[in-house]
Amino acid sequence: MSRTLYGNGAIVYRYVFDHAFSFKGWGKFDFCEGHVCHGEEIPYVFHSADRSGFNFTPDEERLSDEMIGRWTNFAYTADPNIGPHSVGTTWPNYDTRSNVLKFSTPNSTVVKNYLKEKCDFWDALGYSA
Repeated sequence: MSRTLYGNGAIVYRYVFDHAFSFKGWGKFDFCEGHVCHGEEIPYVFHSADRSGFNFTPDEERLSDEMIGRWTNFAYTADPNIGPHSVGTTWPNYDTRSNVLKFSTPNSTVVKNYLKEKCDFWDALGYSA
């Protein structure tokens, strides 16, 4: 999701998805069972698990509703916090403190200074990209 004032005037909203499927949804990619793998948020954004024969738990239904609401708000207003769907926690826009919205069950939360310890480690070594 994108929307923070950088050179091109865009504002960026970052998130971390931290919920492993409650169902066996990976098929032959069983190494992802019980872990969060790339793209795992897609069935929640589109509420599509039932199209593959899976069912969400009540917590997963709430997670899906939240994600659909935020993506829809963003599509309407370019801000996931404002729009036709009411949302609880304010999703902070990306800044130098690396605040992110962590989508998880039973509740999503804002994580301040996401990965600060790891970044501090690399900074102490003098690493730069």
